[in-house]
Amino acid sequence: MLRPQVVIEPTLPGQSLRLLRKRRGLTTRRVAEWSRAIALERGSPEFSLSHTRLVQLENGRSAPSIQKLFSLSVIYGVALGELLGTYLNLDSARRLHGSLGLPDTHLVSGDDDCSLLEHFHDARHRYGLIGSEDHTMDPLIRPGSLVQIDESEKPSCSRMWRNEFERPVYFLETRGGYVCSWCDLGPGQIISLPHPLSPCRAHTFAHPREAEVIGRVTAVAGRISVPG
Repeated sequence: MLRPQVVIEPTLPGQSLRLLRKRRGLTTRRVAEWSRAIALERGSPEFSLSHTRLVQLENGRSAPSIQKLFSLSVIYGVALGELLGTYLNLDSARRLHGSLGLPDTHLVSGDDDCSLLEHFHDARHRYGLIGSEDHTMDPLIRPGSLVQIDESEKPSCSRMWRNEFERPVYFLETRGGYVCSWCDLGPGQIISLPHPLSPCRAHTFAHPREAEVIGRVTAVAGRISVPG
């Protein structure tokens, strides 16, 4: 039998907590009792809520710690992220991450930067954000661009390509971070090749000891101008 999904009404956080408690038919003292059991199981008093503290939370006079919010999510049967979302706009965190202009290239989850590009998001792929100071594939892939990565495609032996758009670009994980570039394979090594107009140099890594290929870049959401 399917359980009905709990919906938290868009209201004040304290009111949401009180509504969830009453829907469960629980008193504040019973919630406090169960939270002490959770704290004992977790080995930390931080997971415990007293009757007085719960009343304060429901009246909006204070905000819970993440440990206490965890206990409430367990007792009320609501995902921790849903409860946290009553206090913080989680979608804005994902949006702001992409707007910071972080200098280094890195992987992102499908729910982060892709929240701004719903048509670009595909759960079957991984995603990477090109750092604001990473000019390896500039101007083909500009700093700040979001790239889609197909993990099933890996580089093979070198061959001739008719143009730069036809040549595959790969996303690599190295000891020093991540690299998005063209690649050449050699005996026990992989060479990261930048765009010829880029100021960056080629790098040779022992493969797979120093660098592993995450996958091929299959789509790019690029910038018209370089952030700065």
